[in-house]
Amino acid sequence: MVEPDALKLDDALLNETSARQFAGWLRSRSEARHVLLVGHAPSLAEHARALLSVGDPEALWLSKGGLACLETEDGRSAVLKFLIAPKLLGG
Repeated sequence: MVEPDALKLDDALLNETSARQFAGWLRSRSEARHVLLVGHAPSLAEHARALLSVGDPEALWLSKGGLACLETEDGRSAVLKFLIAPKLLGG
């Protein structure tokens, strides 16, 4: 069994981080099988939209306490696997 990595904090995940900085950080995690990001508006939704190539902010927004699962092979683009509203999570 593989031991999980410890919680890691990185300045590339701050709200003011550019999409380019975030993409570089994500690509640097290529050895990781799973990455869980917990964040705030608006940057978390912005990063998700960039990975999904969604330009319109109204086309994909994340509610506070919601959950989005994206799958990426290269850290440059992704596929939306599922989106769960906070009410379904008990929020």
